[in-house]
Amino acid sequence: MPSNSGPRIRGAVIKDARDWMRTAYGADAYKDALATLSAEERAFVDGPMLISEWYPLPAWDHFQAAMREQAHARKGDSAYQFNMRNMREAGSATVRKIYKFVLGFMSPLRVLEKGTIIYNRAYSEGHCEIVEKDPQRVVIRYGGASPAFRTSLTNNFPTGLLFLLELNGATNIDMRISRDEVVDDKLVFEVTLSFNP
Repeated sequence: MPSNSGPRIRGAVIKDARDWMRTAYGADAYKDALATLSAEERAFVDGPMLISEWYPLPAWDHFQAAMREQAHARKGDSAYQFNMRNMREAGSATVRKIYKFVLGFMSPLRVLEKGTIIYNRAYSEGHCEIVEKDPQRVVIRYGGASPAFRTSLTNNFPTGLLFLLELNGATNIDMRISRDEVVDDKLVFEVTLSFNP
């Protein structure tokens, strides 16, 4: 059930991830994670998702947190391992192969520029942009959103950018959250990536 207010995330970003979590960790883990949610949150997470619709981000964050706990309890996966598996394994293997092929022809900087477009379409608030760049180091900022976006950005923004560089074929990738603060009631969240092209 799409929400028309508050922090929202696009169905295109979460549908494959939800389906992957159910498969990767099993039906029991999925059911146990759902059981931690409110009835309204369960209806949204377990219901049909349309890729063009907006969905409530807090409910999605609650579900992902519950699935991270299940992943740790059942397979010993850390939050980082869960987040990277989500990036690497969710969605169609065919699409990932096509992306890897296409992204391999671009420079890492161009690939990260494409990544900002994805993040600008994923969330209902804020703006993603490259704020510093050179051939082997890039700083990408997500700013202008309410602090309610922090949890999602912390778990999905750095790992998503790292995954794009992996698909590109960059090596010796180092990624860190280099800024995470609220300025004038708006979140400023930056990730610094260094790599060998």
